[in-house]
Parts: sequence; C-alpha cells; structure tokens
Amino acid sequence: MSLSIDKKQQPEGEYVYTATCREQTYHFTVTGKGETATEADQNLLRALEEMKQRLDEVAQTGKLSA
Repeated sequence: MSLSIDKKQQPEGEYVYTATCREQTYHFTVTGKGETATEADQNLLRALEEMKQRLDEVAQTGKLSA
C-alpha cells in the first residue's frame, strides 16, 4: 500500500497532516491535526494505526468467509 502525505500549517497556526491512499481497489484519507507539528504527526500515526487494524479485521473477515 502506498500513501502520499501532505503536511500543512493553517493560517491560525494549527497543523494538518493528511495521508491519502489510492490503491486500485480502495481509497481512503486519514488526517492528523495538532497545535504543533509533533502533535499532528502523532495524531496522524495513531489514526493510521487504527486504519491498519480495521483493514486487518476486514482481511480476516474475508478469509473466514471464503
């Protein structure tokens, strides 16, 4: 899976990091926000870990029903 990551600082100072996946069979975007770059990075990593767990669950469900 390949991700493109966009890092932006909003005019009011908030950081917004967005990871986008555009695979052939699925697409998703995950966002991490924070008052600092470190906080936005940590929130993005946490959100990506949650997405990974969900994708793993879907894969396991698919294997069980096959």
